[in-house]
Amino acid sequence: MSIAAGLREIVDRLNAPPLQMGFSSLVQFDELPPFSLLSIVNRILTILDPKHNVDMENERVEATYQRMVEFITILGYPSDHSQAFKECFVNGDKRVLHPLLYWLLVNLPALRERAYLARFLVNLEVPQDFMQDDNVAEMYGKYKELQSTFKATHSALQQQRDAATMPNELKRDIQQLSVEKDQLMMKIKAFKQRTAGDADFGTILDVTSKLRHEQEEEAQLADAYKQQRRQLERVEHLHLTASQRLQAMRQARADAEEKPQRMLEVIRAEVENNGARLEQMTAAHDVLCRELDAAEKQLNVPNIDEATLQDAEEKLADLHEEVESMESSLKSQLQAQAALDSKGGGLQVYRHQAQLLAKKHEALSKKVEAIETERNSAAFELEQLEADYEQRMGHRYLRREDFKDYAATLRDKTKKFKLAKSEVQSLRSEGSILKRTEQLLEERLAEAQQGLREVEEKFGVVGHDHLESRLMEASEAKSAADARKGSQMEALSEVVTKINFMLREKKNELAPRIKVLRAKREELAEAEGVYLTKRTEYEAVEADLNREVMQRRSVTDKLLEETESLRSRADEIELKIIATESLVARGERERQCLEGRSRFSDEHPTLSAAYTAKIRELEQTCQTLKLQQKDVSNSLDRRVHQKQLFERLNRLLEVHSGTQM
Repeated sequence: MSIAAGLREIVDRLNAPPLQMGFSSLVQFDELPPFSLLSIVNRILTILDPKHNVDMENERVEATYQRMVEFITILGYPSDHSQAFKECFVNGDKRVLHPLLYWLLVNLPALRERAYLARFLVNLEVPQDFMQDDNVAEMYGKYKELQSTFKATHSALQQQRDAATMPNELKRDIQQLSVEKDQLMMKIKAFKQRTAGDADFGTILDVTSKLRHEQEEEAQLADAYKQQRRQLERVEHLHLTASQRLQAMRQARADAEEKPQRMLEVIRAEVENNGARLEQMTAAHDVLCRELDAAEKQLNVPNIDEATLQDAEEKLADLHEEVESMESSLKSQLQAQAALDSKGGGLQVYRHQAQLLAKKHEALSKKVEAIETERNSAAFELEQLEADYEQRMGHRYLRREDFKDYAATLRDKTKKFKLAKSEVQSLRSEGSILKRTEQLLEERLAEAQQGLREVEEKFGVVGHDHLESRLMEASEAKSAADARKGSQMEALSEVVTKINFMLREKKNELAPRIKVLRAKREELAEAEGVYLTKRTEYEAVEADLNREVMQRRSVTDKLLEETESLRSRADEIELKIIATESLVARGERERQCLEGRSRFSDEHPTLSAAYTAKIRELEQTCQTLKLQQKDVSNSLDRRVHQKQLFERLNRLLEVHSGTQM
């Protein structure tokens, strides 16, 4: 893309929502000062993340660069962040800011989602020294758990959005499926009509259906074989992993015989792991308890349920009916009052009743309006509370039945947590006992090893006991592994034998059907031979006919070309005839003019006289122009000299006037 096209794209996107900066031309944008360019970049970054809404005039240049570059790096802008890039960025160089603006504006929708995810998923770097604190480590673990929860929730939401199907699409799919259903029904009906007279069709259909069933069973057996093979590979992998762990434990035990500190470190690592698990479970339990407390508080809030709304609507309907009845009675009374007025008697009583009814009607109307307002406010409050709950808790408001299920699940988790906590406490007590036992064993082991070293040094066989124990352990491990491998190979061979036996049985069952299929294939081959013979004859006849058609077509094309040439020749002759006739008509008119029977025009009697007068006029004009040309050529030098004299005189007058001023 050219530079002008890139600038045009930038200006168009800056003038469009949500920026709407109103640049009238590319020149206006290109003449912006460096600080204005940086302000535009900061405004775009503010759209992506509101924390960039700062006053750049009061911000240090280094802080501005650090803030913007960190954010565009998170967004994925490709840059080297060298010293030259920093200087150009700080100084507002167009070579750096224009590509950045183009990238931000073109990818703005995608960058919005990336900036939204970055607010929650950018890793918070904590120094390793601070991680030694248990509280900091616990908080950091909770932070990572929340990040993983956010990732899973966002992925699930995106999948739901992508998998959501519009009702119009569903209707269109249903209509298409109904059309396809009708077509299939018509095809099935036509197929049944075609095969109604075939007596062997039912037998062939049964055989083919059984064959398809056997093929499906064979495919299922193949899938089962693959699944068993994968399970075998998984078991072998688990066996290999267990063997490696066993070897590592034996190595640790062997090292512990030489260095008891190694076994102590292993036990301490296990205790630390159990403690970490306990802390994680405690944190999860605290989170669940807080969620339970918040849910209980939310449930204790007096909410307006569907029954309350239904009662309010029923009351409102009753009030409407009462108002309508009162209005009808009021109208009847007013009519009666009008009748009495016309008669002139008993008006005061009815007027008083009408006023009372009007006041009562007004009071009821106000009451109805108040009830409607209360209902609307209650519905709005209910929606707002549900929205706040969903925004704060991350899921929709739980009904009483859902909350009961949630509470039961939470009680189960609490019970499991208590069991795990008791197990951890028992493990801690066992760990303390093991530590004391370990100390005693270390003391005894040190004494035994010291005595063994003295004996080995005495007889000259230092390290013999340790080497012999390691050889025995290695031989035992090898024999156990060989035994497991042999049993697994035997099981695998049994499975393969069963599969082969089942395949042979299926082949024997399918042998008669295969014979029938072979006979059908032979019939099909014979039919194909007849078809190929007929097709060859048809192609030969078609080739002869095509050859004859081509010959006739070539003859027709030649005749058409000759006809076209003759037609063009006739048109040419016709045009010549028209021209000759016009010349003859002109000659006839000239002859009549010469004989005196008519005149060519008012000025000239004949055409020849008109041509002669025109020629004479042109000759006179030519002579006049020649005389004028001669006059101009003779007076050219004199007039040029005169012009030069006038120009000199004009300059002298200008100089003279300038000296006088």
